[in-house]
Amino acid sequence: MRFKNANMPHPPVHPRYAGRTSRARPLLLLALLASTGCFVHHSEEPPAPLRSPVRDSLIAVDGSRGDAVARQGYATAATSWLDSAVVYLRAGAPIVYGRSEALSLLGDGVQERATFQWRPLGGGVSRDAREGYTFGIATIAAPNGEGPPTIRSDRYIAFWRRAGNGGWRIVAYADVGGPPLSANASVPSAELPPMMSVPRGRRADAVRQVRQADSAFALAADLQGTGLAFAQYVAPQGVVFSGSEIVIGTEAVGALFDEQQRAGGTLNWRPVYADAAESGDLGFTVGEYVFTGRGTTSTVVQRFGKYLTVWKKQVGGEWRFVVDGGNTSPTPNR
Repeated sequence: MRFKNANMPHPPVHPRYAGRTSRARPLLLLALLASTGCFVHHSEEPPAPLRSPVRDSLIAVDGSRGDAVARQGYATAATSWLDSAVVYLRAGAPIVYGRSEALSLLGDGVQERATFQWRPLGGGVSRDAREGYTFGIATIAAPNGEGPPTIRSDRYIAFWRRAGNGGWRIVAYADVGGPPLSANASVPSAELPPMMSVPRGRRADAVRQVRQADSAFALAADLQGTGLAFAQYVAPQGVVFSGSEIVIGTEAVGALFDEQQRAGGTLNWRPVYADAAESGDLGFTVGEYVFTGRGTTSTVVQRFGKYLTVWKKQVGGEWRFVVDGGNTSPTPNR
């Protein structure tokens, strides 16, 4: 959800995701686990096949986006996989709502003849197989004269929903960390979340519950500290991005934020938007955070950002996050 860099000597990634810990596991290990389907399931999670056809179809769609860009061009391909009401989180910009605004930011800094690859490392689907999430590595190779291309690898989180024709569309997307916008980028002004159609039944309950879970999570971090709060609210095999690594599970995630908390600084956040599956067992929150710490000269420094958190309902009825990440936002006008 939020990055955390307590020492603040240089520009942070998101305060919740920038720290490093000896318990963090390399991306290569997670990629291997994802490719083999060997994620360890905890008894608190509902029993489900490690590899279901629906989940595999979603992973395949996510991984095929690079081929779509090669065939159709970046803008056309992105239009085909983004929902019209997508919520998009790009570093250096406010939260953006809607496909047209998202496309204007997606294209910033993209060179002609650049090639793209999205490599999902994990994901899951809702009980009714209508919603799902993926997370992974996005690689961009940009031409560099006569020499080898310039390679950049970023992380991402995507929440997907099936359209009426059965195809998957992204309804929420975050570039985790990610490059800043270019100097001449047209940055949209911050907007209020759109008024979506009033959900009913299980979806309505789930939307309310994931928002309440995120708010309770933020309160726990304020009262008990981020280490305890993250250990309490992460799913047994939940994932947090941390720099170029990934931290997995209750113990490792708790240790990461406990270590960062001891280094000083406070982290506060609030959800501003939420949505969920019709089956009521999977959802996401989007929100804003502020990290307050001390710089190298002991002056108070604040960093602002935003996050996307995917939540899954556990067997006992409680909500726990399965993946969490975000990026920086412009400093708000005072």
